[in-house]
Amino acid sequence: PQVPSSTATTQTNSLQSNNMLHQARLLKPRTSDAILSCPRCFNVVCMDCQQHERYSNQYRAMFVMNIGVDWTKKMMYDDAIGGLKAFG
Repeated sequence: PQVPSSTATTQTNSLQSNNMLHQARLLKPRTSDAILSCPRCFNVVCMDCQQHERYSNQYRAMFVMNIGVDWTKKMMYDDAIGGLKAFG
């Protein structure tokens, strides 16, 4: 049996260290200014948000999830009913 050289051992340790660092980065929670949820069903919509620089009560979603868009429907705000209604 061959005895591994010190160079091969160092390279193996370096690869293992890089792999562990990569896994830690994947598992590390992101820092976020807020977590946004749907006001109707409370499902989480975005876990990575940035606070607006000028308007401190506003946030923008960086990466959204649990969202579905029906591009076939058009919605319009109706003052008479005080909400959205489908049209078209």
